Amino acid sequence: MEAINILARQQFKNIKGLQSTEKVPKFIKDEERWNVNCKMDNINMGPSVQVHHTGKDHWVPSLQTRNGDIYLFDSLGNVRSDGSLIPTSLKIQLAILYGKCKRSIKVITPDVQRQNNSVYCGVYTLAHLVQFCISENINNTIIFNSNLLRKHLLKIYETNIITEFPSTSKYLTSRRKKIEKSIVIDIHCVCGLPECIDNMVQCEKCSTANFTETNSSQVSGIHANSSHNHFGVI
Repeated sequence: MEAINILARQQFKNIKGLQSTEKVPKFIKDEERWNVNCKMDNINMGPSVQVHHTGKDHWVPSLQTRNGDIYLFDSLGNVRSDGSLIPTSLKIQLAILYGKCKRSIKVITPDVQRQNNSVYCGVYTLAHLVQFCISENINNTIIFNSNLLRKHLLKIYETNIITEFPSTSKYLTSRRKKIEKSIVIDIHCVCGLPECIDNMVQCEKCSTANFTETNSSQVSGIHANSSHNHFGVI
């Protein structure tokens, strides 16, 4: 994933985002906390695209248009709970990317072509990424030729040139096109971090923001005395 990400940064100079896929929050199980010391930079303006690992063995792309609309394309489909579509790790990533100095962000999750196996989420993510980078338009109705996706990905690796993934002449039906939902992520820190747990502690470096401040020493077993703690997320 990162190899294509690097190549896309070099080829599509006008597209923002495309930050390292390794900049993801990590849950430290023994300490029951999220570590976001290695985090992505905020993106205020589109067009931008980002590859995300959701923390649930799944890849998805987020796309931001020129007018600031944020889309999430999930090849597992969008007829799932909000928590399944945007688990905590992904929520943190989206908030950091798009939520700085905002009260909330709206993430549009339209229905897109669904993967027909358990391992193609990555290649569909890259196919949508490339389609957006080339056209700079949101196209959730496109149907890629699933039989040629991996072959085309290999060609990109071999040539170091990104071209559009093969698609069919078909598009999602009108009924499927209407299956669209939006998920609102509330932002509780001027830095752009979301509400990840019920009780939150104010970020020590962002005292200008408005928060519900609770126990400043520990929250839900999560230490809150780090140099830059966001309500149990450090």
